[in-house]
Amino acid sequence: MQELSDKLGQEDRNAFTTDEQAKFEGLKEEATATDRMIGIEQDILARQKKLATVATGDTNPIGTQEADDLKRRQTTSITPYALSGYAPRNWHPLEGETRVQALERAYKSGRWLLSMCSPDEEIRAKNRLWCRENGVYQLAQSENVNSAGGVLVPPVLADQIIILRESYGVFRRFAQRYPMDSDNLTIPRRNTGLTTYYVSDSVAATESQMAWDAVQLIAKELACLVRYPLTLNEDAVVSIADVLSGEIAYQFARSEDLAGFNGDGTSTYGGIRGATVIIDDASHGAGVTTNGSTNGGKQVAAAGGTSYGAMVLGDFEKTIGLLPQYAGRNACWFCSRAAYAAGPQRLMDAGGGNTNETLSNAISDSLTRTDPYGRPYRTFLGYPVIITQVMDATLGANASVIGYLFGDLALSSAFGDRRDLRIDASPHRYFEFRQIGLIGVQRFDIVNHDLGTTTTSGPLVALQTSAS
Repeated sequence: MQELSDKLGQEDRNAFTTDEQAKFEGLKEEATATDRMIGIEQDILARQKKLATVATGDTNPIGTQEADDLKRRQTTSITPYALSGYAPRNWHPLEGETRVQALERAYKSGRWLLSMCSPDEEIRAKNRLWCRENGVYQLAQSENVNSAGGVLVPPVLADQIIILRESYGVFRRFAQRYPMDSDNLTIPRRNTGLTTYYVSDSVAATESQMAWDAVQLIAKELACLVRYPLTLNEDAVVSIADVLSGEIAYQFARSEDLAGFNGDGTSTYGGIRGATVIIDDASHGAGVTTNGSTNGGKQVAAAGGTSYGAMVLGDFEKTIGLLPQYAGRNACWFCSRAAYAAGPQRLMDAGGGNTNETLSNAISDSLTRTDPYGRPYRTFLGYPVIITQVMDATLGANASVIGYLFGDLALSSAFGDRRDLRIDASPHRYFEFRQIGLIGVQRFDIVNHDLGTTTTSGPLVALQTSAS
């Protein structure tokens, strides 16, 4: 509400637009609903504290020291057994955070899961109280968010899932990201530029104009349903949070990459068409199949290169040559780990010694990138190699398949981010299996809008194995 009000002052306006007024009224209703929920929670907390007071025979409350000890036992941050001997696989410290602080976040997330999903009512109540007293977010903010009986994930867990998703997901990390304020977002795209003309004395210059078209992002909803055994206990809360955060984040990132790289436009991929599909369609490189030939944005390997293990160095060098100059500064190779090992890594190993080092070194400081964990990317022919396991990983005969993309994904593709992560939890969904269900939901869209034409390369080009 404050942001909407500030916007009026910034734009020197005296009244909201119709959409802004509707949004403002909706936020007022949410605030009112939130006040009601806060009041309910405060009443519950007061009653729980009253019930926790242990009376003596003369009805006097317990002493101050005993009450302090009780509260300390209720609000202990992390018990030693929760952390001993366990190193989370997915739960990485944030920037400026120690390992202990990262484990504390994992522990809080696990206690939240117990408060929502434990089959034991006593354990749920105990952990709800612990979460309230330790600042772990408990309730949905409004009825329209919580209409299905689910609960919003607390920030300690949501932040970790978002970070992991961005670490795992190649497309989300390298495409141009656009926040979406509504389900539809239209992005202006420069189609053709201005033209220069030589002029003579006393002759007016010829006018030229830039031409524009549009890229439209339409939010799709993606859900990830995760099961976990009902045998939740306080000894395993760090492990619980670690496994669930890693699984949800990985599946979201994998689905995004599958759509962005391989989507065929069907409902399986939310109607998204992937880069490897578009760059090989009738408007791009479908007609180019001759061994060693090229079109605007696709290079076919030389004769005999029907597998990644049979490709030669010249195939990769020609692919680099296809890329326009403007896309070279932030260009990367995109391929599966198998394709990298059988192709570029094999060629570098065959080079040996200083030649191997020469083949792998980055050609400029701007290309010495690091992954989300600070580790430098492997490089080939001077450019970073980004591994994405959704691209083809066939070893052996693999004719006429795009195995490598090369270029700047931020220039070729748009990633629309409509809604942050939401998670609903249910202890009943898989009751017969003695499991709980957690479902994560996000909304996004991907449009690969600039992959060249049949004659002109775009900012992302492809290398395909030969037909024979």
